[in-house]
Amino acid sequence: MKIRFTTAISLLLLLLTLAGCKAKTPEGIPSERQMENILYDYQLAQALAGARSDSVAYYERYYVGLVLEKYGMTAQQFDEAVAYYSGHAEVLGKIYNRINERLAEASPGGGQTENAYAKMLNASGDTLNLWHERDTYVLSATGENRMEFSIPVDTAVQAGDRLLFEFTPRWLYREGQKEAIICLALHYKGDSVAVVTNQIYSSARQGVTLHVDNKPLERITGFVYQQATWSSSPKLLIITAPILARFRTQRSKPTALPTDSTATDSTATSDSLGHKLIQRTASQRIRDSLLQQEKQRRPHFK
Repeated sequence: MKIRFTTAISLLLLLLTLAGCKAKTPEGIPSERQMENILYDYQLAQALAGARSDSVAYYERYYVGLVLEKYGMTAQQFDEAVAYYSGHAEVLGKIYNRINERLAEASPGGGQTENAYAKMLNASGDTLNLWHERDTYVLSATGENRMEFSIPVDTAVQAGDRLLFEFTPRWLYREGQKEAIICLALHYKGDSVAVVTNQIYSSARQGVTLHVDNKPLERITGFVYQQATWSSSPKLLIITAPILARFRTQRSKPTALPTDSTATDSTATSDSLGHKLIQRTASQRIRDSLLQQEKQRRPHFK
């Protein structure tokens, strides 16, 4: 009996030790919860700066500077923290999932997250979310700068359907132009491919669409490629809440026959139904809220 008790105590101490080691970050690096708060304010700063007309990124540097001042961090310390968490992509992904929820709750009439929108798609008979991959991807200018997917097709996708690949980009770097390429491709039997691409620059929800032609469709592929030059400062693009939505209408018409080159289909961020469902994204509502706060002279970062 005594041996069993001693063994149980030893196991408990081992578990507590492992839990403590798991939660600990290197000296000078914010904890996971602290980093969440810092990045939450950082995203607010970027949204506020994005609402200003600014060709030299003055407002972005100014608002981000206020965030660093609030947390007593230098630019170098911030870069070191971002570099550390970029090497722990799973943790950073969880942080941004919580940030998205907080942004949605803080927005006027909030509480509607992009993940909730994905559930709405599956709740309607005319729409379906085909996405069953990861919820978050971290792209780095100094590491993996591309995410891609390949989804086999079944009877859920038919001729005349409209497909929408969409996600919310979260940019995480202090200098340089924010730019990425988004691509969606439909692969038919006989090696014919319909492709649509679009370049993205903002933090608003982004996407591309394609119509399904009246030919046997084998699979759907796509990718997001971050275009960023190497820099000593981290440059991250966090892809959150991706969806691959199928929209079906009684009178949907297929586009011209696909070719092996880029198709001339629409590159709009959503079709009419998707636009009605997400007329104002969480980031847009947050931006409006921040502008209203600024007009009332109640700054968030002080």
